[in-house]
Amino acid sequence: MQTASVGDSDTPSAQQGLRAPAIGLGLMDVTPDVRQAMNLTPDQRGALVESVNPDRTASASGIQPGDIIVAVNQAPVRNARQADQAIAQAGKSGKKSVLLLVERGDAQMFVAVPFANG
Repeated sequence: MQTASVGDSDTPSAQQGLRAPAIGLGLMDVTPDVRQAMNLTPDQRGALVESVNPDRTASASGIQPGDIIVAVNQAPVRNARQADQAIAQAGKSGKKSVLLLVERGDAQMFVAVPFANG
């Protein structure tokens, strides 16, 4: 099981050395066990939101534990590592926010999450 933390702006991503913007998400892969526990389809991919820091922008934007991020800035992501890298790259490129396509239950929604200043 792969996990990624997108929460501390001073913490480099363990995978690529990218600085993760401080949006406050803890992510994990959608594994077969997760699919079964959450009653998901066998082909479900993405990054499961494992935790949300209540003091960060993802929480204020409405992201909740149990949400599944399936795309970042309209690019599909298959796992936590891809989501973490895409979010970090958006922050590194100077964008003011990142657009997440989130699945919650049977619904999909776009959520714009601003990057923390500083």
